[in-house]
Amino acid sequence: MLVCPTAIDEFRLEQPGDRQRIFERRFELGERWPALVQPDNAISADELPSNRLTHIPLVSESSVAAGATARSIETEIYAEVPFRDHYLVTHTSSFFVFRPLYEEGEFSGGVKAEITHWQQLASFEPGRRALFVHAEEDVRLIEAQLREQPRRERIRSRMRDYLKRRGLSEDNVDDLLHDRRLKSDMLAADTPLPAVLDQLLTEARDHAGRDLFFAALTALAPEIWLDDVRVSLSVLRATAPSRSEMQDYALFLKGESTIGDSDTYFAEIERTIGLSMAEWVAQRLVEHE
Repeated sequence: MLVCPTAIDEFRLEQPGDRQRIFERRFELGERWPALVQPDNAISADELPSNRLTHIPLVSESSVAAGATARSIETEIYAEVPFRDHYLVTHTSSFFVFRPLYEEGEFSGGVKAEITHWQQLASFEPGRRALFVHAEEDVRLIEAQLREQPRRERIRSRMRDYLKRRGLSEDNVDDLLHDRRLKSDMLAADTPLPAVLDQLLTEARDHAGRDLFFAALTALAPEIWLDDVRVSLSVLRATAPSRSEMQDYALFLKGESTIGDSDTYFAEIERTIGLSMAEWVAQRLVEHE
């Protein structure tokens, strides 16, 4: 069963309305987060949570006593939430991260801690799976952030690693990355033709782009998790998943199907940003020359 992230809204106690009287407040609930799924896609969405009897105002008049009670309860909630979240990570094999970059463009400290916790468990429990789902607007936000932050050295480092794994020498890799012609005394008898070298460079750029976007969209280490079939990404074309998408997510997390390999979800990312990974990296390298 997948739980909509906004179905659980812990911090609904009304906040002080007057900054000059922060210790006086009403002891009642404010507006809750909106539902992100259509009513027919949820188990129980026909009754608005705010209309339930347990959500009626408790103390409608502002007072210091009500404020003290509210702050005391908030403290208990703040302490309980991390325990509950990590308890769920520990005792479930499926880790579903839904729109963690919403509006802010970065993972919260709590979500990062849960991702780190999942990594520690998944490193020795092969049955664990993780799925990260982002809306197109979240991916565009991340792309804009990556574009604004000079990452030339990291890009070149990832390209260098890829080219060395493909068998090129350190000297040849440096020449390729700096657009220098390969010296004849550096070339082995079976050195690839220029067209093949161009293809290797394109593949190296693609590899570097995948590394950057995977890390930004999952907070996971690409060198460990990028090619792990237990981890997947999905990009929503709408702000909320459809019924069929939710079913696909559930099947993947149960280990009964695959949403798609890395080629599939990177094709979704490329469609969203309007460039291939290789083209995006090539532009960044030119911009930061």
